[in-house]
Parts: sequence; C-alpha cells; structure tokens
Amino acid sequence: MKVYLDTSRLNYLADTHSIEFFDKMKAAGIKFYLSSTTIWELLLNSNLSRKEELIYWGQVNCESKLLKSPSEILLDYYNLDCPEKNRNLFWKDPFTKLDIGTTWTNIHNDISRTIPADLDDLKKITKVTYDLSKKFKSIVNEITDPSYKNK
Repeated sequence: MKVYLDTSRLNYLADTHSIEFFDKMKAAGIKFYLSSTTIWELLLNSNLSRKEELIYWGQVNCESKLLKSPSEILLDYYNLDCPEKNRNLFWKDPFTKLDIGTTWTNIHNDISRTIPADLDDLKKITKVTYDLSKKFKSIVNEITDPSYKNK
C-alpha cells in the first residue's frame, strides 16, 4: 500500500507515532511518500529545529523519491493536450523531476545531511509562485477558449 503524507499529516504522525510503529508499517509493506510540495512547505518553516525534525522524520520513515506536486501533474496533463481519456497518466511517472527530488534522494536515510535553504529567498520565490498560481485559472481559461487562436 502506498500512502501520501501532506504537510499536516506529516506533522501529526511525527508528533503522535513512534519510529518503531513506522518500522512495523514498512515491514507490512506500507510505503509512505512525500511530495515536492510537502518538502517546500517544510523548508518554509521558520522554526529551524522543527523543520529539521520533520526532515529527519521523513528521511527515516518515507520513501527516497518525492511525488510530483499538483502543478507538475497539471503541466504534464496540459503538455499532453489535456486528454479526455487515460487520465491516469500520473501513475506511469509519479515522481518529481525537480531538483528537490534529486536532493531528497541524496539525503534520504542519511540523517547527517539536510536540505540547505535560505528562508528569505524561499519566501520571495513562494510569493512569486503564489501570485502566478492566482492567475493560472484565467490563463488556462483563456488558452482553452476556442476563440483564443484568433487573438
């Protein structure tokens, strides 16, 4: 069984369950996955000790590959011309190709390593990304409008 942990669930499980509990779950064949979005949100945590605790927890309890973010999934779908059939394309290639995915794989199960990140820089990038995502719906609506090609 594959289980996706978003940031809220990761925080909850890290606070309420022991590593031994997760060792038993993994022994039973349960695999826990984080996404590139989850890692991004962890890196935005201004509480350095909590951020490191959660990164460590993920390194020990979750898989070495990160799932794609919703934006990556949407872009893949769009790049395939928004197929009406076979919308399960995500499952053929579920893992992120972003640099954070490579970084996660490199630090996985090595608790002496972490993800270096400048919080102020991340906040600036996040604001730009957030502003763009607010406009994304209108951009998609415009380019999918049949009259778009005439503009």
